[in-house]
Formats: sequence, structure tokens, C-alpha cells
Amino acid sequence: MNLLSKAQNQLKEINAKDIKLLLKNRYPNEYSKMLIDDNAIVKRKDYYASQLEYTKAERKFNTLVFPLEEKYENQFRVFTDGAERFQEQAVVKDESLLKNFKNLEHAKVEEQTVNTHLDLSLFPFDIERDSFAQKQPIFFFPKQTFSEACPDCNGYKYVTCKDKECKGRHEWKCNKCNGSGEVACPRCNGSGKNRCSRCDGKGRTEKTEYRNGKPYTIREQCSRCAGNGEIPCSKCKCSGKVRCDKCGGDGIITCEHCYGDPHRRGMIDCPRCHTAGRIAQIKYLTTKISNHKSDLSTEIGSTTTVVKREAIHKHVSLKSQNELIYENINGSIKKLTDSISKTLLIKHEENSKLSEVNYPLLLKAYINYQVIPIVEIEYKHFLTNEIHKLIIIDFWDNPELVMPTNAEKVSLDIKSAFKYISNTFSKWFNTEAYKKKEDKRKEIKLMIYLIKADGVIAEEEKQFLSSKITSLANFTNSEKKEFFKLMNAKTLPKLTNKDVAFSSEETKLEVIKTLEKIANSDGDFDISEQMLIEEIKKL
Repeated sequence: MNLLSKAQNQLKEINAKDIKLLLKNRYPNEYSKMLIDDNAIVKRKDYYASQLEYTKAERKFNTLVFPLEEKYENQFRVFTDGAERFQEQAVVKDESLLKNFKNLEHAKVEEQTVNTHLDLSLFPFDIERDSFAQKQPIFFFPKQTFSEACPDCNGYKYVTCKDKECKGRHEWKCNKCNGSGEVACPRCNGSGKNRCSRCDGKGRTEKTEYRNGKPYTIREQCSRCAGNGEIPCSKCKCSGKVRCDKCGGDGIITCEHCYGDPHRRGMIDCPRCHTAGRIAQIKYLTTKISNHKSDLSTEIGSTTTVVKREAIHKHVSLKSQNELIYENINGSIKKLTDSISKTLLIKHEENSKLSEVNYPLLLKAYINYQVIPIVEIEYKHFLTNEIHKLIIIDFWDNPELVMPTNAEKVSLDIKSAFKYISNTFSKWFNTEAYKKKEDKRKEIKLMIYLIKADGVIAEEEKQFLSSKITSLANFTNSEKKEFFKLMNAKTLPKLTNKDVAFSSEETKLEVIKTLEKIANSDGDFDISEQMLIEEIKKL
């Protein structure tokens, strides 16, 4: 069976009757406690799991620019000779030669990713044994492959020095010292003297002495500057001049960047051609072929309750053989998609950023996909008469039940505890009410015994029992648990006299009549049901 036929089988309509039949055959224990209307609304979500194995091509325009020295000119002619014959493109025959040019010291390659369509009749892919070769030809463009005199130096190999002060002069008079080699001393500003730091230039010092407890100011001539207020400058030794730090005292500055010989004075090596005098350019196209896998899942439809992805993924089994759905052999396109894989391929292309026209270009694609139907329906628990949701994952192949709420979960809260206490005290303070509740509890217990007697719980029996119970709200948690335990038990405990001890014989007879109605509700009064009722009568 191919992928489409498997998927179509999974996409068959699912109604409430289908769900009931599935539960009855696969989950009889759970189904025995469920009441589902034949016309109940079925909510559905189809989960599409798919895997795409594909081959893609990526291409780049490359512009290789390098200084063309004389020793490489003959090798470069391989690309330029016969340009008219090459027309728009040609295959690089000697890739090692291209590699040598790329490895030159000052070579640069600018790359531009190809995004748009390229004519595959001009730029075909190499095929090896019905597959795309991993190593693809390199195409170069003759009209964009050339050599020329370096536009910066016009082939002279050198350009005027770029230093802002040099400007091609190589040597020039120092503008800081104006060629003298000396500048004013920065410490004394050219005066040759500095202010005395001891007297602060006043020429005298002051000190305070105390005589008979009274302060007296004594003024004396400064011993350091001899009353002049200035001292000789130690930096320039009173000359007021120091050596110019810019030219080192020479008065002339020599440029460190350019040549000083007569033929190249004030010139530097051309930064573009690096003294080759010529620049060469090769424009070429490279191709990368790669194989990939892409996993993708998508959902169509909706359910009100969210199903965890982990639960769904357990049902994904993409073990069948992948099917070829797309192939592009140099413009000869073969499409083998079906109604489902066509949509999935588009989603995979969007997710992996592939294109059937532009680059990255899809060349070949194999797909494997699986449809997992998920349905949701409401049911009524026939003991509690409460509405719950039921979800079934992978309905047709490997159905798994998911119950968002536990219909039989009981919790002992304050209200339940109070109910338990009140019911206990009712044995003394509310005897009639207690007896009535106990009669009802025993009746429900016997009804459970009856519907399980023949091993088959009929819909009519569940409906009848549900209408008789109405609600379990008046029972304690322990009593509810007893009912649920009996419903889930494979083998029921033997009935005792205590189980059929009702508050009155009249009540017991009414219960027996009810049991007989239940037994006949499905139109088949089974012998096992008759035997159970007879046993109850005798106890």
C-alpha cells in the first residue's frame, strides 16, 4: 500500500457510532461506564507527520581580484585567450590554476550568493549514476574576466606618498622649530629662569616666633634665590632653548613612508597592485550540492483540549519506503506528488527555504508521511451522570485513549468530610433518612452486579441504570469508590445476606422488580442474570 492509500484510509470519516464500536471492541472496560449519544458531535484534528529527504544546490558568484605580475601573465591567458569563442560562459578546465591565483598574497575574493533563476542550459549540473555529482564544474565569465593597468598608479607601480605632511616631498623643513632645530624651553617659556618655589617669587621668607607667649613675625631674605625671586632653569641651563623633539634637532623631517632615491622620491608602493602595475579579475560561478533531511508536522482541524505533542509522536512510524516526488535534471522537471505530498512539499520548501525556480534550488525530493487522526467526543459516566471529554489518538491504526479528566477520581475535601460525619451521625439522629440512603446504596450495588452478570454490558442496561441512579452526590467518597471498584473488577465478590438486607421486605421486592426490568431492557433475559436475581431472592 502506497503512502496516499494509507493516508486516505486514515482520513475516513469518524462518527459517534464508529467511536462506540471501537471502544466496545478495544476498550470494553472503559466503554462499560460510558454513555455516548449516537448523534454526539465529534471534533477532529488530523496530524500530518512527514520527512523529506532532498538534494539542493547553492551557488555563488565570485569575483577574484589580484595583482598580475609578469610571471603570471602566461597562466592568466588561459582565461582570456579566445574570449570571443567562449561567449557568455566557459568551464574552468584547470581548477588548480584558479586556486593558485586565489592563494596569492594580495588576492581578494568577493562572494555574492545567487538567489535568482539561472538558465540551466548554460549552467548545467554534472550527473553521476543518476545522482547529482558532489563536485560540480566551475564556470567563469569571459567578458568579466580581464586584466588592465592598475587604475590607481596607471601602471607606474608607485603613487605619491599619502602622508599628510610629506605630500611627496620626502624631506621638508620642520614647521615646529622652523628649521632651527630648537624651540623655546617649555619649563621657563624661553626666559632661562623659573620662579623660586621656596619664597614663591617674593625674594623673602616669613616665620613666626613666640616671645613671652606672644607671636612675632620675622622676615628674612630667601636663601635659595638670594632675594631675586627667580632661579636659573635647570632644563635649558638658562639658555631659554631646548632641542626640537619633532625633528630631533635637525631642523629637517624625513618621511618614513616613501622612497628617497632620485627615481622614486616621495613615492610609495601602489597599495592596489603592490608594484605589479596591472590588476587582473576573474569572475566565476561555484556550485555546492548537499543532501538533507527535514522533519515536519502540521495539524488540520481542532480539538478543544490540547493534546501533548509527545503523546502523538509515540504513534509516528515513518518506516515505509520513501517515495520520489520531485526531480529537476537540468531543467527537465518530473513531479510525482499526490494530493497530500503536494501540500507537504510546499510546507517543507517554506520551512527549509527551498525553491523550485530560484536558489537554494531543490533538485530532488523523496517523501514519507503519515496521517494520525485525533478525535474528541463527550460522554456521560453512567454512575455519576457527569459529562467528560474523551480523546482518541491514531483512531484507525493504534487507538490510544486520553482522558483529560478522571471521571472516577474522588477527593476528600471539607464538604465530603462533613457529609461523612453527618451521614454517620444520621444513624442516631436521622434514622429514616439513613435507611433510605443505605437502601439506595445496596440497590446500586446489586444493579452493578446484574449488568456484569452475563459479561456484556448492553447500552440499554447502562441507560436504565443511569436513569435510576441520577447522581452520586449524596454518597461519601468511600461509597463512591466502592461503586467504581465494583465496575472495574474482573471478578465480583460473592454476595452476602448483608448486601441484600434492605430496610423492609417491601423495599427489597421493589429492588428485585427494578433488577428484572434492567435484565429485560436489552431484550435478552440471560440465564446468568436470572440466576443472580434468584440468588438475591433467597438471601
